[in-house]
Amino acid sequence: MTTSYDAIPYRSYPFPQSSVERLAVTRRLFAAAPGEVDLGRCRVLEIGCAGGGNLLPIADRYPGATLCGVDLSTVHIDTAEATRDALGLGDVELVAADVAAWEPGGTFDFIVCHGVFSWVPPEVQDAILKRVKDSLAPEGVAYISYNTYPGWHTREILRDIMNYRARGLDDPEEQLEKARRTVSFLVNAMGPDENPYAALLRREFEHIDRAESYYLIHEHLEEYNRPCYFSDFVSRAEGHGLSYLAEAAFGSSSLAEVPPPVRDTLLAVAKDRVEVEQYLDFIRNRGFRQTLLVHADSGVREEPGLASLTRLHLASSAVVDGEAETGEGETLFRRGGSTLRTRDPVIRHAFRLLREAWPRRVPFTELYSASVATVRGRPVAVSVDGMNPDVERFCRPLLRCFETGMVDLHVGPAPFATELSERPRVSRLARLQSLEGATVTSGHHANATLDDIERRVLQMCDGETPAADFAGRLAGDVAAGSLVMFGADGRRLSDAVEIDKALQPLVPKAIRKLLELGLFR
Repeated sequence: MTTSYDAIPYRSYPFPQSSVERLAVTRRLFAAAPGEVDLGRCRVLEIGCAGGGNLLPIADRYPGATLCGVDLSTVHIDTAEATRDALGLGDVELVAADVAAWEPGGTFDFIVCHGVFSWVPPEVQDAILKRVKDSLAPEGVAYISYNTYPGWHTREILRDIMNYRARGLDDPEEQLEKARRTVSFLVNAMGPDENPYAALLRREFEHIDRAESYYLIHEHLEEYNRPCYFSDFVSRAEGHGLSYLAEAAFGSSSLAEVPPPVRDTLLAVAKDRVEVEQYLDFIRNRGFRQTLLVHADSGVREEPGLASLTRLHLASSAVVDGEAETGEGETLFRRGGSTLRTRDPVIRHAFRLLREAWPRRVPFTELYSASVATVRGRPVAVSVDGMNPDVERFCRPLLRCFETGMVDLHVGPAPFATELSERPRVSRLARLQSLEGATVTSGHHANATLDDIERRVLQMCDGETPAADFAGRLAGDVAAGSLVMFGADGRRLSDAVEIDKALQPLVPKAIRKLLELGLFR
């Protein structure tokens, strides 16, 4: 069957929230009896795998894993197979098939269905839920993303306008070009933002104006785009013998930023977690969810279990952004768009230890014992089987930091090298991607953009070239003209001494970035 995705393929990227590491952690936090899954040998099914951008990095990172991807588009599967074969990846099955009629073999620890559920008819949605139920291992986790109301009510207005303008046109690119121009004209014709309707649509149009064409064609001009209320999605999942576990975006369910009177009322009115989540969607006008499901008989906690943290590993690249001169003052840590202000000396020391260790993942017991021992000035032992008041006080802010992205939680050590070897070797996938462009998949299951020095250094990390030779080889590239460098004075560098001086700080910086991205093996 030929699909619109054959004509205009969907660009395939890793989705960090769907990583097996994140799914395993969330199950550990919320499952009443969390089982142990060996990520190195896990079984993963992706429904709607597109070109393999989300699935193949797992195979590259965990060579012992068994993976299967299914997609209706033969173009998507051909692309994924070409990448798989170029990398020599092991147990990865890729199938061009309709999930409603396809039968995989065996069960899977993790099932991922990203960007599919809302874009297929109801009978295929039911087929997806049935496939999840039938193919999910007893202790497995399924990830399904979908568009939600009330957020999509406003977006549907623009979608209706776009489809109205595109009617009668056959070429998707022409449909999009005319639809975009029409929406722009209508939004600007509505007058100033004092008009609430105009302000609402203008905010949505800004999103459309920035989005890439392939995304808009498949998001707004496809025949099917069926958002739903979160509570309705959960009801349908329950009808297939599945239960709501949590959101893959852990912080999206947090009530920490909700004013206390509102939070108290929500908890008093809502009969369960699902109703709390639905009311949060009403408050936040949420338009998209990434929901995790488990078997109905698995048993799910109402709140994440603090004791689970004691068996996890932690990692953070947060840096100190400012602190008082005295040790008793407040310290500000920053990571991306998140911040942490703390006067707690134990938490402060823990974040310093995490930064020093990054990108290594530190076991909870190691982090707690080292931080408390340093503050108290004497040895401290901690058991992974206990939860005393001191440990609980340490866990609570760390769980909040996981909500805000200040810290990452993992079920085990990093599946990549965290120290530089004499002859460094990077991910096979990253090397292939670096030959095609500046974007590579990091060891943290996310996109990363490299500059030309970083790309060239990455390509030299073949496991055979000594790191000590990198600067010399780059200098040769500059001298040969394949790499162009200009100095701060605007003059092109050509003298060997000048080139060497300019490269000296750049090479260690590039290596450090590749190391922090988790690209070394």
